[in-house]
Amino acid sequence: MTRILYIEDEDDLRGLRTHFLRRSGFEVVSVASVAEAKEAFDAQRADVVLTDYNLGHETGLDFVRKLRNEGDMTPVVLLSATELRDIRKDNPDFADLAVTYLAKEASQAIIDMTINRVQRKDRVGSRVGTGESRGL
Repeated sequence: MTRILYIEDEDDLRGLRTHFLRRSGFEVVSVASVAEAKEAFDAQRADVVLTDYNLGHETGLDFVRKLRNEGDMTPVVLLSATELRDIRKDNPDFADLAVTYLAKEASQAIIDMTINRVQRKDRVGSRVGTGESRGL
């Protein structure tokens, strides 16, 4: 079962999206902040990170930077109501962070397909590209 770390600061949306992710067959750990995400990820690594962009005083990309600075290339799907062009403008390192962007209003089917796609790409890349194993 795919383990998702879901980061969303809006309680109602986090609860609703967590419910639908679980109904889709994912194991979900949901948190409200970058600090909680780091703690949860360190306790048990996720297969995919699904994160909102705006998280109060931080962004989902702040968490991604922490992962990437540690050499962790766990796939990340960034959900946001903020336009991609604005995120890129505010984050010159966006391309280096290797995240997949989805508009926050994306359907659950699109989110599920995207999670499965980025996880498959990661599995193939870790077996073929680097020779590293991610627990496969």
